[in-house]
Amino acid sequence: RNTFQVLQDQEDHSEEALEEARDQLSELQNKHARLEEEYRREKDGIEAALAERAREQRDIENELEALRMDPAELERRRCGQQKRLIELRGKLELDTEEQEAELRVAQEEVLGALGQIADYKEFVGQRLAELKEHMN
Repeated sequence: RNTFQVLQDQEDHSEEALEEARDQLSELQNKHARLEEEYRREKDGIEAALAERAREQRDIENELEALRMDPAELERRRCGQQKRLIELRGKLELDTEEQEAELRVAQEEVLGALGQIADYKEFVGQRLAELKEHMN
């Protein structure tokens, strides 16, 4: 009877261990499937990005080759870019002047407000002095 009980306990323990092992195997299989799917998505994304970069590189190389073959087009583009650069520098200069003017106005407003505060502080001080004198 005692040996039978020991064997029964061992069988129960083995069944529990088997069930735990099956659960762990199932979890690992699920995790493996998720990781494979994630890997596939990342790989597809990388391949798509690489294909896009290769297409961009081909386009740039084709454009450079076309410019090498047509010096007049190259000069026309250079002139256009030079004109755009001059326009942008002029706009930058105007924007800088506007910002400096706005800054001067803001500084003048701040100084005016500080002057008003100082005047008000002096006025309050005089009133307090008069009030103290009147109370004595």
